[in-house]
Amino acid sequence: MKKSHFYRAARNDISGSLAGVRVLEATTTWAGPMYAAVLADLGTDVIKVVLPAARSGVTLPLRGRMRPRM
Repeated sequence: MKKSHFYRAARNDISGSLAGVRVLEATTTWAGPMYAAVLADLGTDVIKVVLPAARSGVTLPLRGRMRPRM
């Protein structure tokens, strides 16, 4: 299934239930980024903090309002 076909009925005209909430995400285990992705899907403005020298190996395909900050 193509991504465009999967999201064809998604609504972009309404905000999520957590719109207006801002979260600072600074975790390194898989649970932190995964939960941050869920919060971003619900409308939360997630700010991810990454240490330049740290290599956690945790990467997720993030959508929505999640943006990395250094």
